[in-house]
Amino acid sequence: MHWRSLAAAIATISAVGAAIGLGIPLLSVLLESRGHSASLIGANTAVAGLASIVAAPLAAPIAARLGVVKAIFLMLVIGSGAFL
Repeated sequence: MHWRSLAAAIATISAVGAAIGLGIPLLSVLLESRGHSASLIGANTAVAGLASIVAAPLAAPIAARLGVVKAIFLMLVIGSGAFL
């Protein structure tokens, strides 16, 4: 593996992890202030973890097929679209 690809992967994983780590608690507070139930807030929080578990086995084959940098860009575009 090339060092640039490894650095890109680590930087992307760090940025996404920080965004999720900061965003999930804030979203929980926002949902609570809007009167949503604790069950809904918990389910919303659990979905991020479940999505990571489901997607993790797909990461290596996608990166092998497309290349690490293209795979990272594709996943960032797809992930960004999920927030719209």
